[in-house]
Amino acid sequence: MKENDDDHTAPSPARAEHPQALTAVNEYESFEEMLNAEDTTAIGEAGTTRDQLLAVCRDIYPPEKEALGVFAINLESSAELIQRLSEE
Repeated sequence: MKENDDDHTAPSPARAEHPQALTAVNEYESFEEMLNAEDTTAIGEAGTTRDQLLAVCRDIYPPEKEALGVFAINLESSAELIQRLSEE
């Protein structure tokens, strides 16, 4: 199969250069619950407040979507994960 710009199954060059490992998937009832439990520095840009993050989340996902549940997906670079596991 030829890979081209229209082929959504083609591997991403960024993914190949920077492989990620899924380390956790956490489910919450609301964005507020998620922000209380997760490291907010891993969610937003440096200096972003919790209230700003909450506003951004709610701008993207309206209340009817938030009511379906909130998932936090934690990723770690494969190299960092290998390093961390080798130190344990």
